[in-house]
Amino acid sequence: MRALKTACFHLLYTFRGLFRLACRILGGFFLLGFVFSLFWDHFTTGQSITALVMSVGFGVLAWYYDLLLLKLKADAVDLVLMQ
Repeated sequence: MRALKTACFHLLYTFRGLFRLACRILGGFFLLGFVFSLFWDHFTTGQSITALVMSVGFGVLAWYYDLLLLKLKADAVDLVLMQ
């Protein structure tokens, strides 16, 4: 079990920067889409709410990704995740 946990940690830690960057970009696009949908009448209320939920969802996903890394780290490792 420890080997699987360590392998998952190293795999997830390898792609941490790329994953967080992708989440920030996608979250920003959805937030921009939400703000844009508020001022343009072409969008429905459902589409506006979906854009807001997706924006918040990507932000939460990036935050919980770091929490998952902290849970998977080995006991003897001091891990500091910088923004």
